Amino acid sequence: MHPGLTATGIVDDVAPRALVPTVGFIKLFLRSPAAGAKTTLLLATSPELGGISGQYFRNGKPATSGVHTYDREFQEEIWRVSNELVGLDELAPSF
Repeated sequence: MHPGLTATGIVDDVAPRALVPTVGFIKLFLRSPAAGAKTTLLLATSPELGGISGQYFRNGKPATSGVHTYDREFQEEIWRVSNELVGLDELAPSF
């Protein structure tokens, strides 16, 4: 799922001091954390969506994810690199 561009504050502690005013300005145009959480909450609590797995959602509705997410070689490479980075490169992909 995609929460949309949300003003969560996740970059507040890592943004260089010189960019803090810019980050603050940009946040004026982003969704509130409550609005950004709506799709997540919908997917976690809606009985109508209980049996759906693997579907991508944006703004509370089924959507098509980026073209790269359908590329099998890309999926396998991301899986391999992710496992390697966390020390679990012996695990087989589950897709």
